[in-house]
Amino acid sequence: DGKFYLDLFGVKSELARDAYPGKGLIESVKVGSYYPPQKVRFIFEITKSMPIFVGQDGNHLVVSNNISEVPEEAKYIVSMDNIFVNNYQSIVLKLTNDVPFTKKVIDGNLVLTFDAPLKLLNSVKNVVAFDNQPFKKVKVVEINGKTSLIVEPNGDIYAKVDKMPEGILITGSFSKFSKADITMKEQAKSAESTEKSKKETKKEDLISINIKNMDVKEAIRLVYYGRAENLVFGKNVQGTVTLYLDKVDYRNALEMIYKENGLMELKENNITWVVTKERYQQMQQAKLQAKQQEKEQQKFEPIHTEIVSVNYSNASEYKGIISSVLSERGKIQVESRTNSFIISDTKSGIKRAKELLAKLDKPIPQVEIEARIVEVFDTNNLNIGIQWGGQYSETTSSNFPGTINVSGNTAATGPSGSGYLVNLPVGNPAGALSLALGSIVGNYNLDVALSALETQNKVKTVSSPRITTLNNQEAEIKSGSTAIIVPTGDNTETEEVDVGIKLNITPQITPNNMIFLEIEVEKSTLGQVTANTATTEEKKASTQVLLENGETTVIGGIYENSETSTVQGVPFLQNIPFLGWLFKSKQNIVDKKELMVFITPRVVE
Repeated sequence: DGKFYLDLFGVKSELARDAYPGKGLIESVKVGSYYPPQKVRFIFEITKSMPIFVGQDGNHLVVSNNISEVPEEAKYIVSMDNIFVNNYQSIVLKLTNDVPFTKKVIDGNLVLTFDAPLKLLNSVKNVVAFDNQPFKKVKVVEINGKTSLIVEPNGDIYAKVDKMPEGILITGSFSKFSKADITMKEQAKSAESTEKSKKETKKEDLISINIKNMDVKEAIRLVYYGRAENLVFGKNVQGTVTLYLDKVDYRNALEMIYKENGLMELKENNITWVVTKERYQQMQQAKLQAKQQEKEQQKFEPIHTEIVSVNYSNASEYKGIISSVLSERGKIQVESRTNSFIISDTKSGIKRAKELLAKLDKPIPQVEIEARIVEVFDTNNLNIGIQWGGQYSETTSSNFPGTINVSGNTAATGPSGSGYLVNLPVGNPAGALSLALGSIVGNYNLDVALSALETQNKVKTVSSPRITTLNNQEAEIKSGSTAIIVPTGDNTETEEVDVGIKLNITPQITPNNMIFLEIEVEKSTLGQVTANTATTEEKKASTQVLLENGETTVIGGIYENSETSTVQGVPFLQNIPFLGWLFKSKQNIVDKKELMVFITPRVVE
């Protein structure tokens, strides 16, 4: 018999009742609200000990002793970070689990399709846009029941996707780099997407305009009026414009003007250039030639070697992302003894690597974990015993038997000195009553003694260990002892068995300074011990919670309730209704144990 506790944090109960009848293995369900922290607790009265599994299915919480009926554990995207250094952009996607994925380039976009559905933590946006970087936008969408990550390019770019221990690294650049294996091109918008964008246009972006034979420069200035745009026109920009538009996105109006007059627009350093297509191609060609010349010059630049130290992390974790910014001639090695990189490359390549490492190699936040472990033991022991016996003696007129003596033959004797026929006393009784009866002539004696003992033992044990660990690193707290088992026989090798309470806690600090905890509590006791082996009895509880900095969570439900009833008596006679109590004694032991763990994480500033 026992109870199972289920806590839901950060929610309030709107149930009309606080108790519900059970069914089958569940006798009843009680509901209560607690604060702080805000939570709702469900207490399940179960008929016997059994494994309990809990899982979330949409808006439903499934509790079952059959694991096949419980939904699988959800997988999450924890964060999506962007790093942009020297025209190299890196998107770091952190996941709670290692989820396989496939990568494809569809309509110019990089699409990562995961084999399992992923959910977003509250701090992660499903759409993230970037300005003047190789990647224009990243979207997380559901396609045919699978989670996909769509990366839109900003023009023609080169990219690479790498797996990391904590997730996925996507690197992109406008120029081809040595590790790139993906080419992406920005696609023209389809009619369907254009129509959709019209519906999503902000009110302040809509314009109505009616002009006839206006100089193209003045028309562009008119469309941009009030938008704080710095405009520069090329010397060959000329022509006239006639427009009749009503509530049209100003960007669409500009596209029509550019298309009709053979113009192009490009943005650079907060300045918008409007030039002819020929001039645009000349500028792009000049940029391309400059990049090629820089690339050719790099082939003849001397190679330098530097040792770059990594201060706060394992150097091998950054090898992949650092190598992505090196030139084609660059090489990188990890020197594990000093936790450093040995980088051989041009000066510019080494500079890019050092600048990127400076952004990545930062002190890892630490989390102080305070645990209050409360163990409550409640034992009730009730013993009732009985002793009775007597003596009967008679002299007959016959030769045999001439005398008759009947008495008890147990080791104990009553007040009259005769032995007890039934001897089932309580050891060290707290209370006892004896009664002796006898005849006047002394040929008949009867002794009766009743004894009873009730023991109540309540113990509360509290320990408050503290430990500090790095972000995303598991911390272990143990409170218990080690039992040493010495086998008998020829095998004299001792065996050590750890028993007690063990806490395994992995903290993760979220971008909004909350703390995500993975908690596993294990309580073990010494079980059966034989001549050569020893076993332990283990009870475990695991959970995942998201807490405010300094907030406390409680883990309960590790509850034991055992009742033992022992009867000693005279065979057959103890089974007689009512009179059977004269031939037996009874001992009842009720043992209750409960373990509760209070965990408070704090970010160490």
